[in-house]
Amino acid sequence: TYKKNMEKDNPFIALSIAQHGDTFVFGSYEQDNNLSNGKEDLNWIVLAQEGNRVLLITEKIVDGKPFNEKGNSGSFSDSTLNQWLQSEFANAAFDEDEKAKISGPILIANKSQKSTYNIPVDADPTAYAENNGEHYAVWYPDYRTFWTWWLSESTTTKGEARVAHSNYITDSNEKMGVRPMIWITID
Repeated sequence: TYKKNMEKDNPFIALSIAQHGDTFVFGSYEQDNNLSNGKEDLNWIVLAQEGNRVLLITEKIVDGKPFNEKGNSGSFSDSTLNQWLQSEFANAAFDEDEKAKISGPILIANKSQKSTYNIPVDADPTAYAENNGEHYAVWYPDYRTFWTWWLSESTTTKGEARVAHSNYITDSNEKMGVRPMIWITID
């Protein structure tokens, strides 16, 4: 009851005591692919807390985008995916007060963060993401299916990039899933 009352009064106080794996609602983004009913709340998974900051990753794959529409090699910071996250996604998902709570740029996980923060690989795409190009899945011999989402590893000289399933690499200009990751500052 105490935690629920805290969340009601100030959700960021509740976030300050959150544990790895807890979920937190922050921002909104189209998810059900029904544009007439507006955007839906974004659910995030708590990954870590460092000082007065908390690291979050979206619970679901929120969109389907190429890593780099130019299809050439380069870093995540120079990619069209990074440009999209910092502009179009940020403006669609967060109001000005929410943007002020985000510490640093909007990210996507890299390979080492995936294991360091124990990021769940298995994430379903939203209906919007599936309709917008996230249609690649990796099938395993035991009939499990995992949807693909980009990691921020630099692309290779062949214009390829890494996705979050073992060592799977694909063309950077293909549409794959996007799971944004953000640091939130807690006052």
